[in-house]
Amino acid sequence: MSWSSWRSLASTAVSFLVLATGFLQLLLSVLVGGEAGKPTVRSLAINWDPQKQAAFITSLCRDRAGELWVGTEDQGIWCSSRGANGGTEWQRHGTADGLAETHVYAIACDGSGRIWAGHASCGVSVFAGGSWHRYDIDRGPLGERVYDLAYDPQGDAVWMATNAGLTRYDCAAGIWSHITRADGLPGEA
Repeated sequence: MSWSSWRSLASTAVSFLVLATGFLQLLLSVLVGGEAGKPTVRSLAINWDPQKQAAFITSLCRDRAGELWVGTEDQGIWCSSRGANGGTEWQRHGTADGLAETHVYAIACDGSGRIWAGHASCGVSVFAGGSWHRYDIDRGPLGERVYDLAYDPQGDAVWMATNAGLTRYDCAAGIWSHITRADGLPGEA
């Protein structure tokens, strides 16, 4: 197997683990205490319609208010909210709303409550103050393809794994910094 095949396989495995972790967190969020400390599973009715919203979910995160944000392969981002009837309602965020593109492969919420969306070919979009802001390789992450996002609460920073290396955004200072092969990474992608 070639090196690029191994890298692709490793990238797929990491993406699967991140997605599985998000689903595990979602599952754990529906567990509530039962009798004698035994957990009891309650019904989770999220009203997700793969025909309407998206068939391919790529990433998940919860914001500070507890709402679920869902990244999809070709339908942008969907955000949950409690409807008047107590059920879940979904709001779509797409390119018409300011999202850089509808292919969202990574999603995270930072300490200020901003939602970060990593794209297939347009860097990241950040939802802050009720609108989306786009950051591409000219003014944001090092690469245009963002494989994964993670918020570091101790460092108050968002980390981005891209096709050209790692990018760190310092939330307090508003500074982008990059780590590449020249800095000791074994490879960029």
